[in-house]
Amino acid sequence: MKRLLFILKNLFLSFIDVWKDIEFRILFVLILLLLLTGTIFYSEFEDHSIVDSLFFSVMIMSTIGYENITLMTTGAKIFTIVFAFISIGVFIALGSKVAFVFVDRSKKSQKVIKDWEMQRHEHKKRRKKLRKEGEN
Repeated sequence: MKRLLFILKNLFLSFIDVWKDIEFRILFVLILLLLLTGTIFYSEFEDHSIVDSLFFSVMIMSTIGYENITLMTTGAKIFTIVFAFISIGVFIALGSKVAFVFVDRSKKSQKVIKDWEMQRHEHKKRRKKLRKEGEN
């Protein structure tokens, strides 16, 4: 359970760290703009509801691709091809940015824990040695 809490803490702190990165913020804004563009397009040109249009945009962007919404027009199909190429690339770039910061933070945290454990072990050895010297 401690391990899970440690991982969740690192994930949360990674999101805070990655938000400081200008590249991440640009990618995040691009994701929002792409979602807005896809939602508007599908709701206006394919007559889907806003929620269905947003859902469809997210499914394309994240490469899940549920097929419960079908496209009727050729223009929508061409838009979806272009939308998929652009949005999947931006989505992957954003995800890799978060993953890189998370892995980097985890490595640093593990090093801190390892150093702390080594110091604790050394401290115990010194205390044991001092006790033995005190007994003599």
